[in-house]
Amino acid sequence: MAGYAIFDGADAEPELLLHPSDKKTGVSYSLIPMNCAIAGGLFTCEQARHHLGVIREHLNFPDGVRLMDKPLPYYGGEERIFRRAESSPFFGREVGQMYIHAHLRWCEAMALMGEDEAFWWGLRVVNPVTVAENLGNAALRQRNCYASSSDAAFSDRYEASAEWERVRAGDIAVEAGWRIYSGGPGLYLDLLIRHLAGVRRSYGDEVTAPFAPPGETVVLALENNARVGGVGSRESGKSMV
Repeated sequence: MAGYAIFDGADAEPELLLHPSDKKTGVSYSLIPMNCAIAGGLFTCEQARHHLGVIREHLNFPDGVRLMDKPLPYYGGEERIFRRAESSPFFGREVGQMYIHAHLRWCEAMALMGEDEAFWWGLRVVNPVTVAENLGNAALRQRNCYASSSDAAFSDRYEASAEWERVRAGDIAVEAGWRIYSGGPGLYLDLLIRHLAGVRRSYGDEVTAPFAPPGETVVLALENNARVGGVGSRESGKSMV
């Protein structure tokens, strides 16, 4: 699925951007259109599985699922197609491609698709408390505060474009982006409570449907009442409280 299409004339074929056929930007894959189509039920099961594989192959990086398979070209701030993505000299947040809000939406799609291991990894790799245990190239960061992005520690955008494969290889430190921003923390808690622990309401009735992978135990404390949200079948279990 393409990120954008340019329609130039009534009879002309649309020019696809952020797609394997894209010759203009050099970017071949974009997370948001594929993920929204999966989460919104716009794909058939076969199409959804195919695009899950595309995301896994091209957009899954050690520190999370990125917006695109590579950054957009930088021409010293000149805007040729996109505005902020081409004008900003700062390589972070959306420009740096690892925007955690979009990553969490991917986690949401994984829950809907029944991909429990991917969902569990997705939550842990962006959790400021557990990120150091799950990501070897995580730079020192504030551990009691949500970050809005995972920013590769390049000196500038030119270096980022030239050495991008270091990010995929986990060969460069990644730093926490802006803190206390957007609705990301609320989205994370929603995934933790409604999906991982499986505690939610449906038409006024309480539903308990935990989504913990095998071998994992989730303990959720609400108003001093501890609930075991999910217990796996393997001998070694982990817990998140």
